[in-house]
Amino acid sequence: MEWVPRIRFGGLLDIPDDEGETRSQGPVFGMGIDLLSENSPEVSRFDLVNMINQGRLPNAPGELLVTSELMSNLGIQLGDTVTQRPYHHHQRPPAQAVNYGLRPVL
Repeated sequence: MEWVPRIRFGGLLDIPDDEGETRSQGPVFGMGIDLLSENSPEVSRFDLVNMINQGRLPNAPGELLVTSELMSNLGIQLGDTVTQRPYHHHQRPPAQAVNYGLRPVL
């Protein structure tokens, strides 16, 4: 058995228009996992390579995985900038959607 740090979070995903105003938004929940460390077992543990339909795995801070359903519902495209607003007063910096089409993990 191996223990690994993970962060679970929820918030509001905000998709801005060209002027920075909200174009669309919706509630989200997620899990922060280590995809950037060399030899991290998380990619294979979650079988992420086989789960991606389009795009790629995140390879830099500020990139995230989202499902094709969420992208469709919010009108997000690969490369769009999104802002995750937590349910508390701190605001995260904008992130970039680098992949979509994750098959549902049940």
